[in-house]
Amino acid sequence: MPSPFPGMDPYLENVIYWKSVHSLLISIITLALNNTLPDAFVARPEGRSYILPNHDLVYPDAILVRSPSDDAIPPLGSVGTAAQATTLPLLFEYTTQETNEPYVTILSVDSEEVVTIIEVLSPTNKAPESTGREEYLRKQREILRSPTHLLEIDLLRSGAHSVAIGREAVLSQTQYDYLVSLRRAGDERKSRFAVWAWSVRDVLPVVTVPLLPGWADVPLDLQAVWDDTYRGGRWDKTINYRNAPEPPLSSADAAWAGALLREKGSRS
Repeated sequence: MPSPFPGMDPYLENVIYWKSVHSLLISIITLALNNTLPDAFVARPEGRSYILPNHDLVYPDAILVRSPSDDAIPPLGSVGTAAQATTLPLLFEYTTQETNEPYVTILSVDSEEVVTIIEVLSPTNKAPESTGREEYLRKQREILRSPTHLLEIDLLRSGAHSVAIGREAVLSQTQYDYLVSLRRAGDERKSRFAVWAWSVRDVLPVVTVPLLPGWADVPLDLQAVWDDTYRGGRWDKTINYRNAPEPPLSSADAAWAGALLREKGSRS
């Protein structure tokens, strides 16, 4: 079944789902491009890995907590005899996460040159003052200094602004929930951006993917890609639309979503 929403499904922004959504979305973007690209180019999924320290964990992680027995020691903060002066601490054990973030590259078949990089942002890329965001922005700066086009797709309402185009520049023209930023390679002293911005109530746009000079841009229909991602993940089987999405919608959008879900039969 298709999503009950006309465009982006805000329920899939939940970190519980996003890792699976992200991986499937990258695969479907790659397939869609390879069905469209001229024979001189090919799209490939790639990935980068780094370790997230425990204080940067974004996705749910198992934490083992061991507490001392109530019979063995007095509660924290209690006053005891000299023999009881040292109270055993609570023990927390974290497992650091090795994060692999997939993205799409478009290569020239003849030269194997990377022509375009397509990023779909994840919660780790948008977590303020985190290793994941620092790593993403470092890679972003490298691409911006290179002759490679950069297409960034942000389908997450929460988190810090992380795409290359400045947030205030976009807000000066339009309000938005989701954003695609295309930085076309060219003169290193001047960055040229194309931006697609839309709300949770809108259909996802068709964006353009640039190639080498002399070649026309190719279209990427994000709504078709998103529909295939939703159906491919069978999210209609697992999402509980009776509850509010996480992160929450604004009060106006929550009222709109509730009416829509009742109309579609996804909420009573």
